[in-house]
Amino acid sequence: MDKLDWHHKIDLLWRSTSAFWDALWLQPQRLEDEMFQDLRYGARMLFKHKGFTLVAVLSLALGIGANTALFSVVDAVLLRTLPVAEPERLALFEWQAGRPFRTNGVSGTSFVPASGHRGTFDVSLRRL
Repeated sequence: MDKLDWHHKIDLLWRSTSAFWDALWLQPQRLEDEMFQDLRYGARMLFKHKGFTLVAVLSLALGIGANTALFSVVDAVLLRTLPVAEPERLALFEWQAGRPFRTNGVSGTSFVPASGHRGTFDVSLRRL
């Protein structure tokens, strides 16, 4: 087996480098061609299976609509400031009439009056 001399090694390196750059240059064209083939195939399959297409379109429409509605609520309630002149002066009023409780993020007090007696209510003010 003959060993390559330096002249043949440089020539081989030059040819392999140029082939590598040619492959890199042609790669975006190949990806674009494959993408269009995949899109055409997908469109043909969607037209062929109309029931699946209907379910897919309805699922997407429902998901996009629900996402839009949920974001609108979150935007209005949490992200935007309240449309008041002085929001730093807002206060939260609580009433207290017995034992405190906290259920599902709602806090308050419960009071079971003795028979014939009315419960008394205590209103407290807490800054937001």
